[in-house]
Amino acid sequence: MRKWLKENGSVLIVVGVLTLAAGLAYRRPSGECLLPTLPAGRGASTSAAGPLSTDTPDGEPPMSTSSETYGQVEHATEATFQQMVLESSEPVLVDFYADWCGPCRALAPVLEELARENPQTRVVKVDVDRAPRLAAEYQVSSIPTVMVFENGRATAQQIGLIGKAKLESMLGL
Repeated sequence: MRKWLKENGSVLIVVGVLTLAAGLAYRRPSGECLLPTLPAGRGASTSAAGPLSTDTPDGEPPMSTSSETYGQVEHATEATFQQMVLESSEPVLVDFYADWCGPCRALAPVLEELARENPQTRVVKVDVDRAPRLAAEYQVSSIPTVMVFENGRATAQQIGLIGKAKLESMLGL
């Protein structure tokens, strides 16, 4: 083994350096993270019986949906999305995000500030790792994806990291 390493060690070092350089050279566009696509037939469609399942992932309790949560960012699950977003009488800003996504983490304080400054506006976050069927239903393939829902329909959408002014214009503020 030592003899082989002595004869081939320099080649291994060159290959390692080239591999490292290739990995460092590849960068995704800043401001968005790509999501893996779901295999065909897994969660992308809803049944004729109605919308998505109301089961909460990991046995989590449903999130609060009372109006006293206005002025702060709320979190929706597959079980609470219908009531919190689709049945809301006011426009709802929905952020599809993941904890591991850098641009999503950068957007979080902007959403919190927007919610604090506009307590009449509902801001809801959906973790795509815990709600993959919602992400598939709304064709979220990159995160963060921010959508505005009015009367149960998505009326505006922006992909990637965006500023507060753009969020306010999406909401008509």
